[in-house]
Amino acid sequence: MVNPVDPASDKSLLVYVSPAEFTGSADQLKEFITQNINTKKWWNYVPYLYVIISDVSAQAWADKMARFVGEYTDVIVAEINPEQVKGAVDKGGWAAFKKDIQDPLLPEEE
Repeated sequence: MVNPVDPASDKSLLVYVSPAEFTGSADQLKEFITQNINTKKWWNYVPYLYVIISDVSAQAWADKMARFVGEYTDVIVAEINPEQVKGAVDKGGWAAFKKDIQDPLLPEEE
């Protein structure tokens, strides 16, 4: 069972893994992120780029990701300030940025 999201203390984190260096598959990355004990909710819009809601810091996630992908793969983990996010993404993205994901989301099929 997933712990409920606590908007006061949980963080929205952007996680990106460079596919140019990553020797695993997109499915392996998805499983690692979505099944991780520290992932409460997640959203994936493009391959290798996730927004996750987590109860641990960006540094803790960067450390986890470095161990998973290996030392020769570029990884970016950044905490998202929901008040400073601007742009054009689907509604799942905005929910992720605002820590309001109801269920793990994938892009809706039309």
